[in-house]
Amino acid sequence: MVRDSKVIQEHLFVYIVQPLTLCKITKARKATTDVTPATERRRAHEMQGHRHTTSGGDTGTQLVRELRLVPRDELQDLLKAVSLDQIRIPDGHLLAAKVDLNMTYRQTREIKRWLKQYNITLESERTSRRITKSLIEEHGVTSQLLPFTAKDGDGVNTVKLLPAAAVNSLITTVEAIIRRNAEEGKLTWHEGAIPDDELWIKVLGDHGGGSFKVAFQVLNKDNPNSKTNTVVFSIFNAKDSRENLATGMGRFSEEIAELQGRQCRLPDGRTVRLRVFGAADYALLTNWYGISGACGVRPCLYCEVRKECMKLPRDGRPLIIPERDLARMATQYVNFMRTGRGKLKYAKYFRNVVAPAMLSIPLDQVCIPGLHLSLGIYHKLYVMLENDLLDLDKIAATHLVNRVLRDDDTDAGQVLHHHSLHGLTGYVEAIEEARQIDDKVEDIRAQILQKENELAWALLQTVNDAENIAGITEQVEKLMAERPKLEAKSAKLKENAKVTTRNGPLSPLLEEVLQNHNVRRQAYHGAAFVGNHVEIMLKEQSIKDLTAVAIRAAQEIVTEFESFPLTIVRKATEIQQKYEKILLLFSKCYKGYAHGHSVSEEDVSALDRDIRHFMTVFREQFPSATVPVKMHMLEEHVVPWMRRWKMGLGFHGEQGIEGIHAVFNTIIRSTCSIPNPVTRLQSTLERHLLQVCPSLKGGVPAPKPRNFRN
Repeated sequence: MVRDSKVIQEHLFVYIVQPLTLCKITKARKATTDVTPATERRRAHEMQGHRHTTSGGDTGTQLVRELRLVPRDELQDLLKAVSLDQIRIPDGHLLAAKVDLNMTYRQTREIKRWLKQYNITLESERTSRRITKSLIEEHGVTSQLLPFTAKDGDGVNTVKLLPAAAVNSLITTVEAIIRRNAEEGKLTWHEGAIPDDELWIKVLGDHGGGSFKVAFQVLNKDNPNSKTNTVVFSIFNAKDSRENLATGMGRFSEEIAELQGRQCRLPDGRTVRLRVFGAADYALLTNWYGISGACGVRPCLYCEVRKECMKLPRDGRPLIIPERDLARMATQYVNFMRTGRGKLKYAKYFRNVVAPAMLSIPLDQVCIPGLHLSLGIYHKLYVMLENDLLDLDKIAATHLVNRVLRDDDTDAGQVLHHHSLHGLTGYVEAIEEARQIDDKVEDIRAQILQKENELAWALLQTVNDAENIAGITEQVEKLMAERPKLEAKSAKLKENAKVTTRNGPLSPLLEEVLQNHNVRRQAYHGAAFVGNHVEIMLKEQSIKDLTAVAIRAAQEIVTEFESFPLTIVRKATEIQQKYEKILLLFSKCYKGYAHGHSVSEEDVSALDRDIRHFMTVFREQFPSATVPVKMHMLEEHVVPWMRRWKMGLGFHGEQGIEGIHAVFNTIIRSTCSIPNPVTRLQSTLERHLLQVCPSLKGGVPAPKPRNFRN
């Protein structure tokens, strides 16, 4: 009894301490369904007052809690009764989804009909078209037919009228993209890497997917190389030869020059100065700036070094190698046309400047093509490894043919059909001659391409020198007549021997290693690598797997055939050691420059040491190997560039436009039904400009990354 009295006292204490609120609740004589509208409203207001008192003023949260107590089916009926079961997607979001999913207006109409049955309404087609017009009308895209050089069915260059599309004004488009990015709060200065009073623009170009595209990127973005930040402003369906570039993008040269140093006012009132950079693969850069190319006597775009000097170490070269600049190159071109009469055989006397520069971007703002530099150097090292394995194949084959197979106690059929040694007899007799012929064919193919470009450029410039044009034409015809003969001879030789230059017992093992690392070389591009391949194969384990092929195969041969000389193991060990060392050194260099973040002076100095070490070992281990222009740029120009701009090559590099070809290929799937090719290309470019517009909102969200480890 005493315990019960204490409990009663505690409850009374609580009721006395906490304030009590008396509320009036009218006793209902009728159900709400039977009363007048005025009574309904009075009861609703009365309940709203009770809810406000009970929740302490937070009526919204209280109402949510009450609705959660209502069964789902009953709640849906209640919302339907007050016409709140319909979902309205804001204007512009359907357009964004249409762009992201690459749909046509017919497809969007079908989706709208499907969603309507679930009470989901979207913007009308008229609204979508109105928003589209407001977003892209400032670009003013136009298209036309222009005369471009292209190969006909016989492989001969001819002039054809092909479609081209472009914006009306590059300056207007650049300023519009900058303004919209600023309005959306998407501009950044990368923690001081870009000066506060500057805004950096990068002009890029590349051929792919059957068309050549010129684009720009605003580098003051968190992800400057993203596809949505790559704005194509000119496109034409032709190759990127020098004459086609002059025809297709020549009118933008002056505007690019005007952008350099142009004052731009941001929406917040700040005024910034534009700094324009250039980026492309090396072949396109040489066309833009008018030098002969990688085959010239002075092949480097950044300095006037001679090709034979690139192979020498630094202390063996001339003390002074001038850097190129636009003013001196312009003078050299004038002298080439006047003194050299425009004849390409005299180009070496004028530092290989054979055409005027199409761009006025200073060469110290033209980025080293880091992506193609990595691809070129790695491909060279891979081919060298492959060729050394081919030579090792010949050593093994020669011994087997001359020693093992001639032994009366040896079953020749069993040896030749061994999984590691199949086909060696024919291989020994064919490999050397076939490789020599193939090398000649590749050299002739490169010469034909260069001569055809030179001829087309000479005709475009209307050089009044029939002797020069006739001489180039005669050289092209002679090379074209010689190439099929050599190709037929090589093919016949391989067919008779039932081998190819890559079917020895050792070198095919390289392909197995590549496939184990999910690397598939491009079959239709000279078995070349792409950027992701190099990234994978320059990891330490990948390098060890690749270089271990030789010694593993050699040990299997020696184990299988006891009389086989052990010199093949020693030779294989030498190959494994020197290629593992050189690839690991290049991997270290690659990690130092192939990125897009800022670098300190310590980072640049470390990269400089790594590059010097790599080049020293390369010259020591491969004294007869050539040093291509990409390796020269790695040795001489990568470090000064990064020291000048305090960023990795990936930030200013050309990889941003490499992925844009796939984007256009996707867009073309929705515009391919347009019969007129000129209108089709214009529509394709307009869809792209809409896709990269910073003001477009409500698109399809990116997928969330999945953690497969968990």
